Amino acid sequence: MKTKKILLGIGSGFGTSTLLVLVFQLFQWTYPQRMDGYFITRPITECIHPVFMGCFILSGVALSYLKTNPFLIALGMILPLPIGFIAEVIVDPTSHNLFPFEVIGGWIPGFLLALCATGLGRFIQKVMQD
Repeated sequence: MKTKKILLGIGSGFGTSTLLVLVFQLFQWTYPQRMDGYFITRPITECIHPVFMGCFILSGVALSYLKTNPFLIALGMILPLPIGFIAEVIVDPTSHNLFPFEVIGGWIPGFLLALCATGLGRFIQKVMQD
């Protein structure tokens, strides 16, 4: 039973953030960037702007209604970036030579934003129940 909740949290977060990126790319609601060679992370980072962040936060709030750990949901929501990073490094080991800055500048803030969003959703649930 616990494994199902872990998979539900990570999987729902991963699926939702991936779907958001696909929708924003499909409708070309992106910032064009010149990042040749980054075939997975470029489409994700092109989407990062205020409208996308608003949708990302609303997704985190909505996903918090799942009865699973908010930490796992937030982890799943940011997981496409590290997975893309690993795939790109496997294909070209010389890419991502500024790895620590990517973690500090992108992964950690994205995770904290997702964690705050799921926490906000849990807070809203508690207020609505009282």
